[in-house]
Amino acid sequence: ALQEPRLTNAKFMRIVMDAALVDEKLTAAKVDVTFSRVCGNNPYMSLANFRDAMVRLAAIKYPQLGRTEAVLQIFTNLATFQGQTKDVFSELDDAVLNLLEIARPSLQILYEGYFPNFVGKTTRGSG
Repeated sequence: ALQEPRLTNAKFMRIVMDAALVDEKLTAAKVDVTFSRVCGNNPYMSLANFRDAMVRLAAIKYPQLGRTEAVLQIFTNLATFQGQTKDVFSELDDAVLNLLEIARPSLQILYEGYFPNFVGKTTRGSG
């Protein structure tokens, strides 16, 4: 059975930074404080904590929007960070596909760094 994903403060910060959420309103310091407020003394963020943190970050980043609209905007940013997977490879030429195949081991390490709880033993052994 899969364990619930848990994020450290550093990984949470990396997700927020990678999704380009940090700016003059939502500073890295405010993200750090938000992690501490939702997690308390626990060094790990649960999925429920993550949801709570996203609502809090939305209120900080988009104070002019209502809560629902602000949260939707945050999740829009996160969705663009994830990228689309549907038919993404069909538009790539052979040179790009060959380059991706060469970069596959490094990309796999990056993926495993973000999602260690979702990587199966067979995935780690392939390559």
